[in-house]
Amino acid sequence: MQRVRPTRPQKLCGRRRGVRIRRPASVSYSVLANRLGNAIETYRVQKQLERSERKFSKLVENSTDLISIVSEDGRFEYVSPSCEQIIGYTQEELIGDSIFSYVYPEDRQYVMEEFFEGVENPDITPVIESRLDHAERDDIILESRGTNLLDDDVVEGFVVNTRDITELKRREQDLEQRNTQLKNIRDLISHDIRNPLNVARGSLDLYREDDDASHIDNVEQAPGRMDTLIDQTNVLADQPLRIEDTTTVPFSQVVQSAWNMVDTKEATLRIDGQNRSRETLTGSSSCSKT
Repeated sequence: MQRVRPTRPQKLCGRRRGVRIRRPASVSYSVLANRLGNAIETYRVQKQLERSERKFSKLVENSTDLISIVSEDGRFEYVSPSCEQIIGYTQEELIGDSIFSYVYPEDRQYVMEEFFEGVENPDITPVIESRLDHAERDDIILESRGTNLLDDDVVEGFVVNTRDITELKRREQDLEQRNTQLKNIRDLISHDIRNPLNVARGSLDLYREDDDASHIDNVEQAPGRMDTLIDQTNVLADQPLRIEDTTTVPFSQVVQSAWNMVDTKEATLRIDGQNRSRETLTGSSSCSKT
């Protein structure tokens, strides 16, 4: 029977068949963990940036205002899709063109001065009102607000936010005309309503002097004339003052009506050419004291 000599178990570490095996140092696990953490954080930041960009793009694309980025020499580098709705031109038509070529000629010099002042002074936020040559309809009025971001590493341009204020300016003009109309009505009231009162006062004075009852007729007519003036004033206040249809009025009627509205004291009225119309104005009128 042959004996078998027991052998020692071979070590996993150390020398084996001429190969040296080393365990990885603990510092290698730390470096790997840091790299993995940095990669995850970078991925998270990148995703947040992409979401922010998509959100910004949606806001710009759906904005009712025209948002554009302009170079320092005044050329479109970017325009939002709303450009076609607001000014009638597509993005392809505008990119690379000078913004000044679309401005109404009479406003162009003013717009250029304001724009280049904003380029030279980043702290200035120019607000410009100008007329623009619309592609499909009448000229429109725009309000543009500029922000100088030429030195910004991301934008590198002059950001302009533009809105159509044509309707707003029309309403302002209508309001101004309305205010002028109300001022004229006020002047009419202060002047014309006093006339019947003056006639009534003068007639009362004459009645007290000579006890002639005919003077009372003028006093009685004064309230009616004032009512007529008030009604006419209300009509003017309720509707715009426009000249539309014209009517021929006898000249003598106009003169007589005006004569009755004032205190003429002892003066008398004589009208020549009573058949003439107010439009021809060929008749003559004169008054003389008795």
